[in-house]
Amino acid sequence: MRIESLEKWSEYAAWLSSNGYSMYMSQYGIDSPEGFHAWFLQHETPGVEVVTYSEAVRDAIYKFPDR
Repeated sequence: MRIESLEKWSEYAAWLSSNGYSMYMSQYGIDSPEGFHAWFLQHETPGVEVVTYSEAVRDAIYKFPDR
C-alpha cells in the first residue's frame, strides 16, 4: 500500500494496531527510487507492506504503534 499523507497513515496505523500488527522491518529511503518500505506482521495473517516518499509519513511509521 502506498501512503503519502499523515491522515491516511493515521487511519491505516489505527487499523494495523487494532489488528495486532507490529513493524517487522524497513528498507530503502524516501529519496531512493524505490521509496521507503516498511513491513508489518501479525501472526495469523500475511504481512503487509507500506511504501512512501513522504518524510513525515516515514517519521510517523518509525513511531508506530504510538501513531
